[in-house]
Amino acid sequence: MSQQSPAPSLQLWIALKDVEEYIRDGIARQMNGAESFGGEDMLPLKAVHLLCEKLKPVLSASVYQGGRHAIQVAVDGLNGMLVEMRMASTSPPSQRQALMISACDSARAATLADFQLALAALEPVVGKESAPSVPTVNNITISHNSGIVNLQSVLTGVTQSISNADSLDSAAKETLTALSSAFANHIQAAQPEQPQAAEAAAEQAKDLAAELERANPRPAVLRIKGSGLIEAAKALATVVPVAISTAKQIVEFISAAA
Repeated sequence: MSQQSPAPSLQLWIALKDVEEYIRDGIARQMNGAESFGGEDMLPLKAVHLLCEKLKPVLSASVYQGGRHAIQVAVDGLNGMLVEMRMASTSPPSQRQALMISACDSARAATLADFQLALAALEPVVGKESAPSVPTVNNITISHNSGIVNLQSVLTGVTQSISNADSLDSAAKETLTALSSAFANHIQAAQPEQPQAAEAAAEQAKDLAAELERANPRPAVLRIKGSGLIEAAKALATVVPVAISTAKQIVEFISAAA
């Protein structure tokens, strides 16, 4: 039996995540030992551009526009990196290599941060459109050995904990709330088919947010709770594949911001 292709929105999302990895690590690997490097060498960026245009007729306007915005953020940032590197290449030979490396690293870091914000804005829409259609449920309850758990209440508590996290500034709270809302959507989409996995993921999100709400969040505990969130997301992935990438984004963002 042939395997069904991912939804168009999910195909675009996977390609965008490839670009994220490329900005983070791929460019540095590609440039190591290369005699020259330019825009024509940025193959993941070319691939996602072509895919976005190919899928345009079957993508919703919101996914297409969000995808195009993310792509443009990457293009602008990496073009800026090339400009800075060319300027650095005119420096005296004794300084040239160090300045070019510095220009590359700083531009990539700034581009990655902007690109991840664009992905955070797009992900809730992708998750909603790529997940199987499920009925709207306002009061979700799960029977479990520990009793009945109201997922909506747990997820609302996650948002409140983020809002109360004094270790985060307002911009960080806004970004993390968007990411957490996306993850909550994944949980609710998976709940009808994977109720226990949905409960576990909600509890992991709650525990991570509770640690973040502490006056002085403990880095070691955040790492442990973050790993738990990613593992819980893996159980959701059979229904909502983007859940894993959302969980990883949450953990990476907290690691950088907290």
